[in-house]
Amino acid sequence: MPSRLMFAVAALLSACSLAKAPRPNAEQLDNRIRVRVVGRESESVLSADHFVFLTVCGPDGTRFGSRSRITIATSSEGIALGLSVNIERSADLADLAFEEVPDSVSKWTTDIVLPTGYTLCFDPGSYYVYRIVDFGKTMAADLNPEVRIGAPSKDGAQYFELQPSAGPLLKVAAMPPGWPLK
Repeated sequence: MPSRLMFAVAALLSACSLAKAPRPNAEQLDNRIRVRVVGRESESVLSADHFVFLTVCGPDGTRFGSRSRITIATSSEGIALGLSVNIERSADLADLAFEEVPDSVSKWTTDIVLPTGYTLCFDPGSYYVYRIVDFGKTMAADLNPEVRIGAPSKDGAQYFELQPSAGPLLKVAAMPPGWPLK
């Protein structure tokens, strides 16, 4: 049973609001999803297992939600592979490509290359990161995750990073409220 402290922390995190950067529109975005591991000495050791819920928009505006489990011993390439498999399934795509990217913020950065016209969705509620806590029984929304997801602009001059949505404590592998975003 989750403790009162865990519920209080989840409520506090839900009440906090992060500084909101302007959301990019689909015309600004490249057809890439950038996966970065930050704040770690080693790319293959995260501090906890996570579930990542993200949404990809198709050329016609259709949204495709995917859920991926990321384990402690996963590199940026491994995370990109896990995300891509679930994106391929949800959007009925095949064989997404990968590209390592030099990044001044993180040594460990990999791009997932989507088909032309597909982009990462930046709408509110389209992205959650949940950290597995309480010995694997529950998950808490992680508003400052070690795994960062974003997209470069078409011209490569800008990088737009998704801000995780706040959510309640959940049982492991449960879906956030209102998921998937329609």
